[in-house]
Order: sequence, then C-alpha cells, then structure tokens
Amino acid sequence: MINIRKLFAEMPSNILDNQRRVDVEAKIKIYYGYSKEGLLRISFLSSCRPFIIDSTKLIRVLQVNESENVFWTCFDLLDISAESVYYSLIEDLIFSIRDCIDEIGCLKKIKNRFAIWKKLLGRKNTNEMPEEKVKGLLGELYFLYKYMIPQFGVNDAIVAWGGPDDNSKDFTINDKWYEIKTVSLNVNEVKISSVVQLDSDVDGKLAIIRIENMSGAYSDGLSCLEEIVSSILDKTNDFSIKEIFLSKLEKLKYSPIDNAVKMKFKIHSMDLYLVNRDFPRICSANIPFSEICRLTYSIYIKAIERFKEAN
Repeated sequence: MINIRKLFAEMPSNILDNQRRVDVEAKIKIYYGYSKEGLLRISFLSSCRPFIIDSTKLIRVLQVNESENVFWTCFDLLDISAESVYYSLIEDLIFSIRDCIDEIGCLKKIKNRFAIWKKLLGRKNTNEMPEEKVKGLLGELYFLYKYMIPQFGVNDAIVAWGGPDDNSKDFTINDKWYEIKTVSLNVNEVKISSVVQLDSDVDGKLAIIRIENMSGAYSDGLSCLEEIVSSILDKTNDFSIKEIFLSKLEKLKYSPIDNAVKMKFKIHSMDLYLVNRDFPRICSANIPFSEICRLTYSIYIKAIERFKEAN
C-alpha cells in the first residue's frame, strides 16, 4: 500500500508547482507535489477526458486539459489541519484503481470513490460536536480499533459497530455483544442511559474506558477522533466495508473540519466486565409498570470489580 504521508514528508515543501511520479501500477499515471499556493496536491494524468468531479470545502478538484490527449485531475488540500483525512482519501483513491483494466474504468472509479468521501468532506461545520459526544465516540472507536479488529478482523468489526445505527448495543457480532462506556479518570460510576443497553438473555461485556483531557500538543497516535478514524481507515482495504464505515460516521455527523475531532485525550485503561445473570443491572422484566417509558441508572465501578476480566 502506498504511504502518501511518507511521500510528502520526504519531499521539500518549498518546491512549489512541481510534482513527482507515484510508483504504483495503474492504467493512469499518478503524481504528488505542491500547487503554486503550496497546497498538498495529488494528480491523476489520463489520455481521455475525465468525469466531472465537484470540489468540497476541504478538497479543491482541478480538472485541466493541458493539450490533446493530456488531461489532469488534481486534488488539493485546502486545510492542512485535515491532512490525515486527506492522506486516507488519496490512498483509497489510488488503491481503488489498481485493478481497473483501462483509463475509463480508473476515472469512473475515482469519481465514484470520491462521491463516497464527499459526504464527510462536504459536511458544514455549523454545530461543533459537544465534548461528551466526542468522548463517547472516541471510546467506541478506540474499542473498535484495539479490541474488535484484533478479535474479529476489520471487516466484521466495522459491520458489528451498531451505535450509529441506533442498535440496542454498541457492538453485536454472532452471539456476542459489547456496551462501551467512556469516563474520566476521577469518575466512580458509569451511567446506563437506557434499560436495553445491558438487558439481554445472553451474556455480554461492558467495556469501561478511562480517559484524561490533554492539551493540543499531546499525541500518541490515537489521542483524538481524527487519529483513530485515520488508523481504522488505514486497516481497511475492502471498499464496501470502508463505505459502510464512512456512512456510519456520517450518521453521527462526524466532520473532518470540525475542531472537536482534534480534541486530545490520553486513554489510560480499557477494562471489560462480564455482564451475566449475576451482574447488577435493571432489565425490562424487572420493571413492574408498562407506563414507564424511560429509565436511567448508574453503577458504582468499584462494586463490579468481581466481574472484571483479567487483562
């Protein structure tokens, strides 16, 4: 797989309006470099006219007919703070055309793949994601990356992520289910926001992830939503699965140009607890009145120590 980040890191940033060839087998040529304005640029060179692709607020698409049978399709990054998303996008576009049998197939694939990304890239940053939602999503994606992918593989792990689809459990796969709770270091309890979260006739797992707010200078590779999303995308080569993942993020109103996705946290621990018939929880069968339509409760974390699994 081509590492676009590394290619740009090794190229002097003061060389403007100049491009180098990407060493990859494809029916069209691919170049990387900087535009006249100093923007990161990836260009696809074809001998036939490309399909029209519209720009987004984050990515400018320039399509130029330089001469007869020489057509350029250039993707310029307008906001350097979103470079991680840009690298993932470009690597996805390049990977998507490797098996195309002709230029037309490559150009069509580029247009279709960019359309998938456009939902995220074009989302308006009118309502910044609140911090509590950021923490909750960070915990789910961290669990997806550190636990689900190693256990079940990236494809099944992404499909199992049910939070964005309003499923009763955050993750469900085969006969297993997982509910994720993200709390600060000094918090002694977890809030269960609905009965269905821990209600099941089948044993499941409660994952409690402890995090700490950090300054913007902190980074360990998985310290913010932007970094974790990029890491998950790097592990995903199946286009249909990548599309599913992006669609789930879009449902959650995730935006790569939202400042909230860059909020930094240090993840201190991730503990799993077995939720079985002896686990202290409220189930729907325990509610005596059908008139009760909503119920929330909290569980002391120290009180469920006996259910914690060994790391």
